[in-house]
Amino acid sequence: MKIHNASNENASVTLKPDEMAEVTTVGFNSMRIIQTLLDEIVELHDNGEWCPMCGTYFTNTDAYNGVDEFCSNSDCIFNRAQKFLNDAPQTLHTFKLVCSDLGVESSIDLE
Repeated sequence: MKIHNASNENASVTLKPDEMAEVTTVGFNSMRIIQTLLDEIVELHDNGEWCPMCGTYFTNTDAYNGVDEFCSNSDCIFNRAQKFLNDAPQTLHTFKLVCSDLGVESSIDLE
């Protein structure tokens, strides 16, 4: 990987094809792991009364049934992690498309 001085306003990073593939693979695998972890925490520790992550009492008892916000506390780590999981795929898809245009294939399947 070629890295230029970050103090230069024209700083850039040049990735090799295998590094580009690794970035997309690690990114998508990390997202799957984070989502599985969040789901397991909820399944094991959700009592339907308060958030198992931050302890905030629920205002919506059906919160985890398919909606984006599980806890009403906007600073809750669960909400922040879920927002990341909602936003990250577009960035990774864009990166993968750019890599593909450069002739780099990733081993990860886009869902």
